[in-house]
Amino acid sequence: MKKTLSLIIVGFLCLSTLSVLAPQIKANSGTIIFEDDFETYAVGSFPSAGGWELVWNGKGTAYQVMTDTVSYSPTKSLRLWGQSGWSANVQRKFTSSAEIIGFEAYIRTESNTGSGWKVAGICFWKLDSPVPWGKRFADVGFGPDGQLYTRPVKGSSSYFPLGLSYEADRWYKVGVIIDRTVETYDVWIDDVLAAEDVTIWDTYEIDALMMESGHSSIKVYFDDIRVFEVPTELPATIDIDPDTLNLKNKGEWITAYIELPEGYNVNDINVATILLNETIPVDMEAPVTVGDYDSDSVPDLMVKFDRASIIEWFGAVDYAEDTGRSCLVALRLTGEVSGTTFEGSDTFNVLRK
Repeated sequence: MKKTLSLIIVGFLCLSTLSVLAPQIKANSGTIIFEDDFETYAVGSFPSAGGWELVWNGKGTAYQVMTDTVSYSPTKSLRLWGQSGWSANVQRKFTSSAEIIGFEAYIRTESNTGSGWKVAGICFWKLDSPVPWGKRFADVGFGPDGQLYTRPVKGSSSYFPLGLSYEADRWYKVGVIIDRTVETYDVWIDDVLAAEDVTIWDTYEIDALMMESGHSSIKVYFDDIRVFEVPTELPATIDIDPDTLNLKNKGEWITAYIELPEGYNVNDINVATILLNETIPVDMEAPVTVGDYDSDSVPDLMVKFDRASIIEWFGAVDYAEDTGRSCLVALRLTGEVSGTTFEGSDTFNVLRK
């Protein structure tokens, strides 16, 4: 095909050169491994029915329970209460071989100062490890000095500050994404990126999520827990035809040709899932055929989009920075093949009215 772009190009740019924008993964994206809002458990009980295990009991087993005194949503949260010299830790085990995994949780502490080295924390974990007290991964800690910290791997690295403070009696959304392919992780606090591309290792050892009230003798609350996988998207080769769109001309369709990498069959593409710029669907009344449009011996799927719908989408575009009649437009195409998401993009010129 004439153009092959494996990176995401979002929207359109009316510029003399085209900028390619690399994708960012956000916390809360992906396929859920498990999630828990703690609403199904009785107040005063421990949520063992949901797969949670009490590893160390802090101030005492009776204090590690469900409560309805505070919650993020809607009415209950899990309270953990550690004490000096003995933390309260819970875990929930899971398995995942995905290349990218993450967690998010809402955390609230009754104080942001105390003794010990941590008020609260959350991380991926492997308890059954040669590392004393378990091996922690991508640990996010609420320090006794009112600051937030992270540590890549317990046993061979130290905490470092995120440069953010926290307040008592306020919910914080903590998110982590680990990319096992490049051995890095990112941290989000309240959906704002707080640390990026932190080096990490041994992440295929992870078999649990761990939450903790540390040695500061402070009540800590956890709510809306989510552990997820982020599927890697399959790069597709896309060719949009025509190469130039004149908004003055009449026409019925814009055509897209889709090629997939070796090992995937374009016949398996679910045409109903295909979208341009996550907005415009395939015209299901138009022809859909498999062929070899560019004669490169790689099969391609031809689909068509309603031309008027694309022009209408352009109508929402702000052309204020355009100094001429033409505009270079990037269209991102996504869809599913055999349950796997694919994406690709192509550019073409638009002649303005």
